Amino acid sequence: MQPIDRLFATAIVLAWSFNFIVAKYVLQELPPFLLGGIRFVLVVFPAIFFVPRPKLPWRIILYYGLTISLGQFGLLFLALHVGMPAGLASLVLQTGVFFTVILSAFLLREKLRRGSILGIMLAFCGLLLCYYGGTPEQMSRMGLILTLLAALSWAVGNIVLKRAQAASMISLVVWGGLVPPLPFFLLSLWLEGPALISQSLLNITWVSVASLFYLVFIATGLAYALWGLLYSRYAISRITPITLYVPVVSMLLAYVFLNEILEPLQWLGVLIVFAGLYAHTQALRG
Repeated sequence: MQPIDRLFATAIVLAWSFNFIVAKYVLQELPPFLLGGIRFVLVVFPAIFFVPRPKLPWRIILYYGLTISLGQFGLLFLALHVGMPAGLASLVLQTGVFFTVILSAFLLREKLRRGSILGIMLAFCGLLLCYYGGTPEQMSRMGLILTLLAALSWAVGNIVLKRAQAASMISLVVWGGLVPPLPFFLLSLWLEGPALISQSLLNITWVSVASLFYLVFIATGLAYALWGLLYSRYAISRITPITLYVPVVSMLLAYVFLNEILEPLQWLGVLIVFAGLYAHTQALRG
């Protein structure tokens, strides 16, 4: 990998790692579905006037928007809102890799490799340790379930991407962003209520505004543009391991900024999950 591409990879890791910390901050002032709606309005406008529509059928753009945009982020924001720690959320979301492997085997008839099977088994054991090794405040059952569902939604979106073979990631992010705002705002009206929505918007601080801009322009716009660039230059098996650094950095940042501390058994679980992810990436290289 060229030095400039290594720099891009580092920027991606930092952007996606801070994403969880920043989301945790802004959720202190904005409810999760309102946050999701505002985020994707800012993702779409004004970018959609400058970014060409991906050369894909509208149904593919719709599926992408429903899974990776609405499903993944809606469930993730809700998980963080109900108490899921930011660092552990970044780790659990990586199980989307294994959901993708399983779905690819059943839906796309791709071969399930031994290393991937081993990785799935290790990750499952590691998650059990992360959950049972801590207190409910460190990882609630609902938070874990919602984050796993977010990972599953991401995996379904990955299957859509595999079928689509989209050339421009940033164009798909922007145009797929047309899908989630209306469902997000309707869910917000129904579940969060007009009173909470108006109160949140009237009392929003500059910290949340800055956090929103980070989520939109850094964690989404810049990071996905760089990811698409690397995606076009290197084999998937070469760049996929980059995402393994995200939960590592995110957990360190969560400790520094959010004072999130894990119990010894949870750290053991984290190491076992990483062992599973490593086994899977090695299987891809085989």
